[in-house]
Amino acid sequence: MALLPQVTLLIPGILAVTGAVSVDEDFYKCANPGVIFPGYQRLDLTLKLPFYGEKYNTLFVTTRGTVEFASPPSDIFIAPFSGNLEPDSNDANSCVKFCRDTAQTNIDKAECLIHRYTDYSCFKAKYLIIATWDEVGYQDSVDNSVNNTFQCVIATDGEMSFAIFQYNMLQWKDTSPAYVGFNGTNSTWKMPCSMTENIVSLVETSNVGEEGVWLFRIDQDTIEPACRDRAMCGEDQLCSCLIDNNNQQCLCKNTAMSGEDDLTCNVDTVCPDNCIVTVTQTIPPSETPCAEGVQPSDGCSNTPAIVLGVLFVLATVILIIVVVIVIIKKLNKYISIFLNFLQGHS
Repeated sequence: MALLPQVTLLIPGILAVTGAVSVDEDFYKCANPGVIFPGYQRLDLTLKLPFYGEKYNTLFVTTRGTVEFASPPSDIFIAPFSGNLEPDSNDANSCVKFCRDTAQTNIDKAECLIHRYTDYSCFKAKYLIIATWDEVGYQDSVDNSVNNTFQCVIATDGEMSFAIFQYNMLQWKDTSPAYVGFNGTNSTWKMPCSMTENIVSLVETSNVGEEGVWLFRIDQDTIEPACRDRAMCGEDQLCSCLIDNNNQQCLCKNTAMSGEDDLTCNVDTVCPDNCIVTVTQTIPPSETPCAEGVQPSDGCSNTPAIVLGVLFVLATVILIIVVVIVIIKKLNKYISIFLNFLQGHS
């Protein structure tokens, strides 16, 4: 992945951001993808796909940045980046590709992300839906030098479904703002930055700590963003563990210890470079573990280590007592046998 995002200022009213997600290295690949230009393409499913409390056996991938569950335009859709988009007919690299995929390498990759950043470590995908919008611009744009490149991957086992959004490059146009979110029969969920110029920040940020990658559970009546039990705060439970080089602050969350005060953590502590976040308990401020060489008087506590030490000593003492009791019982038995032997020969 690239280290830093690049912001490109185009003609007035257009802003483009290129991020760290690599099309070659990070995007999921279809072996034999369908190609759409223009409009949409229908995809029939043998195993129904759960979405927003319903199950669907048909979906439609559109060039305008959506995956829809009825003939477009539909009110039921997944929108990784929806706008007035269209591939450039004069550019061979500008296209929309899609497939239903069962390649184990892709399934393993999706499951790894889901297992790492959600509580659903037993989830096993039966198949993926992979839709990629590659260098797709706005229909009425006079500047086609910078376009939108992003991907939506849907993983399902027939009961649970997850959506993965990946962003390589986004372009915002003030006359045709983009929408990112989910729309069901009776519910909707959208990114707070939808329909604003901040939409391009999705390239630089994340709710799983990997720039330009966003993860959601989408089969239930409500959309569930990733980051459960991890660095999570902000509007609509979006993760504040954002990789934007601004040393953001976030909260250590833990549902298993509800009621504890949350400790504000530095993003470098909670989310290291690869952001494999494994916060398993909330640490009250009064019991923050001391770093090596730091004394408890400096605002932290070594109480957890002391408690463990005391428990270890107690366990050792109890074990010794049990062993001594067993030995004494054995000795008493043999002493009794010996005394009986002596009495029989007296």
